[in-house]
Formats: sequence, structure tokens, C-alpha cells
Amino acid sequence: MYTILGVLAAVLCVLITAGTIYTIWSIVRQRNNQQSKQPISETVGRYFLKWSFMDYAIIIVFLCGMLFLLAEVITVMKDRESFPLYHYGYLLSGFIFSLLGMLFMVARFAIVLRMVQSMDRIALVDHHNEPNDTDTTK
Repeated sequence: MYTILGVLAAVLCVLITAGTIYTIWSIVRQRNNQQSKQPISETVGRYFLKWSFMDYAIIIVFLCGMLFLLAEVITVMKDRESFPLYHYGYLLSGFIFSLLGMLFMVARFAIVLRMVQSMDRIALVDHHNEPNDTDTTK
């Protein structure tokens, strides 16, 4: 059972890593095709304002890590005296999956917040010096 879970986790990590690399490559390719003068952070920020593969990958990595941790806790509770050495690896894998999932979530959150703040700065234009132009459109 542990071998099957280990193999499935390894395959899942390879797929998520490949998807992440493909996502980054497609963003850079799309930006280069548009010959855009805006910084790469704005392009990435606009991409991450939509629900994407990366969101699903975050949830899958977090759930996989929690599955490993739950399986290990159940094993530890059942038989405390006979711990083989591999249980440390499974416990460490669970913590690593959870940590990576949370790290990706925090990074995405920071990118989205930075993008929203830059949009707010653009949208808020100072019109305090034109009090007489309130009835006319420009």
C-alpha cells in the first residue's frame, strides 16, 4: 500500500511540475507574441487573476500531503513499537507536499494582491484640482 502511494505521489509531482513549467512557458510565449512593453509581473498577475491549472495543482498537492500525513498518523497509532525507517520518509513527504502547497498559495496570493494594488493606483486619478468640471464629460 505504501509503495503504491509513493509511486502515485511521484507521478503526481512530475505531472504538476510539468504543468507548472508549461504554464510559465505559455505565459512567456504569449507575452513575447504580443510584443508587450509591460513588465512580466503584470502579465503573470493578469494570468493569475483567473482560475487556472495552478489552482488545481495547489489543492492536489495539499490534499496529497494531508493523505500522507493521515496515513502515517494512523500507522503510528496502530503499532507504536515497530516503526520501520521508511515511515520517516513518508512523514517528511507529507510535510513537504503540504509546505509546497501552502507556499504556492501564498505566492499566488501575493501576486494577486500586488496586481490589484497596481490596478487601484491606475484607477484612482486625482481630480481635486478640477472642481468646476463636474457636470461635463471629457
